[in-house]
Amino acid sequence: TQSDKKAIEYYTLAADQGIADAQYNLGQFYDQGSHGLTQSSKRAIEYWTLAANQGYAEAQFNLGVFYYNGTCVEQSISKAREWLTKAAAQGLEEAINGLKQFK
Repeated sequence: TQSDKKAIEYYTLAADQGIADAQYNLGQFYDQGSHGLTQSSKRAIEYWTLAANQGYAEAQFNLGVFYYNGTCVEQSISKAREWLTKAAAQGLEEAINGLKQFK
């Protein structure tokens, strides 16, 4: 039987064990307020940061966008560039295109 509560429980267990995929997905769920979680950009940033520090390109991209826009963080073009550059170095097309905003 499908259960958001059980899914979040397992994602959280995996995230706590350092699994970047789970950290990224929990960040997505918090950002979107989905799977029974209350929307929280702050929690999304926390989980994306964990995944991004492990080299998860999509999490790096999301952090770059949040820093660029100042979403729930102090706007920082240098941090935005730093995260987008890391994601772009892994070939993430959205990050490559995002870096073009700085030129």
